[in-house]
Amino acid sequence: MGLKVGITQTLAYMLAATNPIQPLFGMVTNGSNFLFLKLIRQNHPQYARSHEFVLERGDDLYRVLQILKKLSAAIGS
Repeated sequence: MGLKVGITQTLAYMLAATNPIQPLFGMVTNGSNFLFLKLIRQNHPQYARSHEFVLERGDDLYRVLQILKKLSAAIGS
């Protein structure tokens, strides 16, 4: 199952968030594929996305866990 539907829904939620100053981060997954999103809202919203991580491929699980750990540390500080 692809992630496209989840990407648009996640970006809509991120755009509706009330804090326009801080960058917002999102994640879309179907359980085996992961995609990370970032939204910066200034005058014009700017979106960035990671490449799609697939758990069955190479070290993608390790990389997904690294990203989640960094996001967790950023939220906690």
